[in-house]
Amino acid sequence: MRSCTVDALHMTVTTPDSGQSHVWVANSANIGFDALVNARANTYRRLPVTGRYLVALLRELPAFRPARFRISRDDQPPQNLTATLICVQNGPWIGGGIPLAPAADPRSGTAVMSTVDRIPRLVLSGLFPLIYLRAHRLLAPLRQHRVERVRVTVPSGVPVYTDGEEILAGTHRGAEVAIAVVPAAVRLVQAAPRR
Repeated sequence: MRSCTVDALHMTVTTPDSGQSHVWVANSANIGFDALVNARANTYRRLPVTGRYLVALLRELPAFRPARFRISRDDQPPQNLTATLICVQNGPWIGGGIPLAPAADPRSGTAVMSTVDRIPRLVLSGLFPLIYLRAHRLLAPLRQHRVERVRVTVPSGVPVYTDGEEILAGTHRGAEVAIAVVPAAVRLVQAAPRR
């Protein structure tokens, strides 16, 4: 049998109501619009995975409002940012196959943090189709950075998801989310093929 090691993300979530909790993340941590879409997509069990995400995206658009976050990455000073979404990825894809961060590599010792600035709903509706087409260079509101550590102050009502699962519902009263890359945290074993 062959094996290899891959990185994982360790998330610490602190809220005034629940205190501190710890979560291990294999692929992505999603805050904002993509978490809302994920929550709705999870209710569409009869659709294929990618179809769920696209239908959920269209349903979430009309009522969506960007939020104000405070973000610090690695040793950079914190910045205030009004953003549509924040996503920290260990791997290239989110939402059943959307290549949001094609350069993300779970063996690199770093993650890719994507942020999307405040944008009109019409522009937001075209964002994910352009990402599907890998036209990232055309997306001025999309910013990406390689990171080892990220800290985000999440305002009340903004959901947080990891690997498609709810970590914070949209009913919380504010949270601090810290994410750190843990290099070579997981050993994957490839089973021998059946003969």
